[in-house]
Amino acid sequence: MAASIATFFMQKLSELITREANLLTGVDGQIDSLRNELEWIRSVLRDADGKFIDNERAKLWVNQVRIISYEAEDVIDKFIFKVEHQRQTRRGVGSICTCYGSITTSQLKLRHDLGNQIETIKKKIEEVSANKSRYGIETLQLGESSSSQQNSSRRQRRVPMMEEVVDVVGVEDEKEILVRQLIQGEPRLSIISIVGMGGLGKTTLAKKIYNSDDVCRHFDCRAWITVSQEYNIRELLEGLLGQFVEVISEEQQKRLAKMSDQQFQRELFGYLKGRKYLVVVDDIWHKDDWDSLKAIFPDPEPTTRSRVLLTTRNREVALHADMESSPHQLRFLSEEECWMLFCKKALPKNVPTVLSLSPELEKVGREIVAKCGGLPLAVVVLGGLLSRKIRTPSEWAKVLKRMEGHDQISQILALSYNDLPYYLKPCFQCLSVFPEDYEISARKLMQIWVAEGLVQQRGYETMEEVAEDYLEELMDRSMIQLSRRSSVGIRKCRMHDMLRNLSILVAMEDKFLEVRTNFNFESPVQAHRLMVYGDLG
Repeated sequence: MAASIATFFMQKLSELITREANLLTGVDGQIDSLRNELEWIRSVLRDADGKFIDNERAKLWVNQVRIISYEAEDVIDKFIFKVEHQRQTRRGVGSICTCYGSITTSQLKLRHDLGNQIETIKKKIEEVSANKSRYGIETLQLGESSSSQQNSSRRQRRVPMMEEVVDVVGVEDEKEILVRQLIQGEPRLSIISIVGMGGLGKTTLAKKIYNSDDVCRHFDCRAWITVSQEYNIRELLEGLLGQFVEVISEEQQKRLAKMSDQQFQRELFGYLKGRKYLVVVDDIWHKDDWDSLKAIFPDPEPTTRSRVLLTTRNREVALHADMESSPHQLRFLSEEECWMLFCKKALPKNVPTVLSLSPELEKVGREIVAKCGGLPLAVVVLGGLLSRKIRTPSEWAKVLKRMEGHDQISQILALSYNDLPYYLKPCFQCLSVFPEDYEISARKLMQIWVAEGLVQQRGYETMEEVAEDYLEELMDRSMIQLSRRSSVGIRKCRMHDMLRNLSILVAMEDKFLEVRTNFNFESPVQAHRLMVYGDLG
C-alpha cells in the first residue's frame, strides 16, 4: 500500500518537473534528490509487500513512510494550485509578462517555500530510514513476490470470471423447495423468508429462485429491492415502481414527485392489487424496516397467490413478517460441498476434474477448506486466493500456516487482502466509499481510481485499460462480485458487506480513507481522505 502511494507521488513529481521546468530552476536538484529517496523506499516496500503483517515495528515504520508520502503529495498539490491561481489572477487583471517564461516575485517566493518544504520532508525520510536499523526492524529477504510473478503472467492470459460468487454447489435442493413454496403454497399473501448469517449465500439463493423459469412463468410481475442497514424508503418505493412500470411519462413523474411517502405507498398498492406478483426484499435487518414496507403489499384474492421473499440474518424479523410461514434456515455447506466449491474456484478452467490433483495437494487443500467452517463466502474468497498460487503442496501449506487464528473467517478475508499485490490494495480500500449493498457502476469506479492516482501507467495501455484489468483481477480473486456485464465489458459490480467492512477497516488503519455517517467539525480527520454519508447540515 505504501509502495503505491510512493509511486503515485513520484509520478506527480515527474509531471511537475515537466510542466514547471522554468519555475523550478534552483530547486530542481532538491526535487531530484527527493525523488531518488522515494524511489529507494518504494523499491524496498514493493519487495516487502505482504511480509510486514505480524511485525508491529515494521508496520509502524511503513505507517511513518505512508504519512510522509501523504505530506509530500500535499506539498506538491498546494504548489501546483498556488501557481495556477497566481496565473489566473494575473490574467484576470490584464497583467502581461515581458517575455515568455518570466518569473514574478510571488513565484520566486513559492519556489523558495517549496524548497524549504522539500528539505523538511527529506529530513523526515532520513529519520525514518535511520529508525529502521535503530529499532531492529528485521532485514527483509528481497525478491519478486508471488503476487508480482502472478501479475506478470496474468497480463499474458485473461482468466474467465465466474458470474456468481457462490456457484450451484449446495443450493439446488433448497432452491427447488422454495420455488415450490412460492408457486404452490397457500392462496393468501405469504411472506417466505431465507435466514442465515452473512456470507452463507442468502442473496445468491434468492437470485436463483427469482430467475428460475418456473417463477418467471408463474408471476405476472416481479421486482427486487435491497434494504440493508441504511436505506431510504422513498428510493426503495421508486425502485419498486420503476421495475413494475416500464415507461413512466413526464407528467406521471411530476405527479409522483409531489406525493408523500404514504401517497406513494398507496399508488404502489393500487398497482399491485389484483396482480399475481413476487417481490424480493433482500438483506432486511430490523422489524421496523418491514413495518415501513408492508403497507404496499395488498393481500390478494385467493386466485392470485402473490408472494414476498425476504432474506435476513435475523430469525425474529422473519417471524415478525409472517407468523404463519416457517422461515427457511440456510444451512452451512458440508465438507464435500465446500471441497467441490473450492475446486471450482481454485482450479482453472483447463483443469476439469479434481482427479488431476496429487494426494498430497488434495490433503492440504482439504485442510484449508476445513478452516472455512462451511461458509461459502470464505470458501470462494480462499479459492480465489489460491487460484493465483502455484499448485504445489508446499505453496498451499504456506497459506494454511497463515490461517492460524481465533476468528478464522475474518482471518481468511484478511489473508486474501494481504495477498493482494501492492497496486490493488488501495483500489480495494477505495471501494469503501460506496454504501452497503450498492450496485457500483464499473465506469464510475474506474474513473475514481484514475482520478485518485491509484492506476499506474503500464506500457502503451491507456489508464482506463489498466483500471479495467485491476477490476477484473479483483473479481478473479472474489474480492468484488460481478453484477452486470454487457457486450463491451463490465457494467456493474457489488461488494459483499463482510468484505466492505474489511475494506473500511484497512482503509482507516492505513489512513487512506475515513468513513463517517455524520460530520463533526470538532473531531479531527486522521485519514488522507474523508467520506461522509448523510446530511451535512
